[in-house]
Order: sequence, then C-alpha cells, then structure tokens
Amino acid sequence: MRKSAQIKCASLVALSLAALTAGPALAAEPLLKFEPGARVILACDTQAVSVAPAAASSSGTIRIALTFVDEAASRRTGSWTILDVQSDHTASLAARQRTACASGCEIEFAPLKTQWPDFVLWAPKPADPVALAANELLSVLALTSTTLAFSASTFLGTGIAGLEKGTCRRE
Repeated sequence: MRKSAQIKCASLVALSLAALTAGPALAAEPLLKFEPGARVILACDTQAVSVAPAAASSSGTIRIALTFVDEAASRRTGSWTILDVQSDHTASLAARQRTACASGCEIEFAPLKTQWPDFVLWAPKPADPVALAANELLSVLALTSTTLAFSASTFLGTGIAGLEKGTCRRE
C-alpha cells in the first residue's frame, strides 16, 4: 500500500474512533439536550497526545461554551467556543484551536443512536480530513449527551496530529 493511501486509511480510522465515545450509549436521561437559544458551559477533564508537528502529551481541564440555534429539525446546529485551557495542556485541541473558534465553530446535533455521539463539534469548520491541504488543521470532537464523555481527533494535512479523550461536567 502506498504511503498516501496508508495516511488516508489512518485518518479515516482515527475519525471513526473519534465518532465513538468511551462506552455504549445509555438509556439514561441526557445530561445535555438540544435546546434552541440555550448556552451551556462545560468543564472537561481531558488527556491528549499530539504527534504533529511535535510529539507531546498533556492532561488538564478545558472549558467550552455551546450555543444551540433553532434550525430545521432535520439539521439542528449551533456553535461552540473555547473559553479556557490550562497553560500546560499544550497537546489539547483547545490549545490548538482557541483562535480558530474565537467567534464560534460549528456544532452538529444528531438524535441519539446506539453508540453514536449526539453532538459533533468541528474546528474550525466541517471538512473531509482526507481532502485537507498540507498545513490545514481540523479537529473533530464527538460528545455524548448521556455521559458527557468525548473523544477527539485532530488532523494536520491528511495525517493524524493528535487524539484527546475526556469527560465533561456542566458549570
């Protein structure tokens, strides 16, 4: 297999892993619901590893704000911003994407399906990771409403640049 094909396959695998959360979806009442006009602040304790442009790992807390908007029921969306990230949590997607999401990055909402996330947070915007330019950065964060667990993949060009997982709580 050619190196470019291997990179594309690795990117797709990483994106698929980001779409799955740390466990099966629970039948419990969601801790986070899509409520048009609502603004929710989450504090998330995370562990991250970065492989590009340099290898690093860190853990810490990030704070994000989610704002839901009222659109067609078939495609409910919103925006999210990064409020804070610990200064030593350098491998976190929050450290990499804070400027890109300063005025809001897109959230997509999907009804709960077995083991799939309810919310997909994009930074800076939805894109196909195998179609990124060499220096283009993309983060995809999958958040499940019943546990507030998430996993994320960050891509640099068509290769994986970092992985992150964690659990959030409402503030």
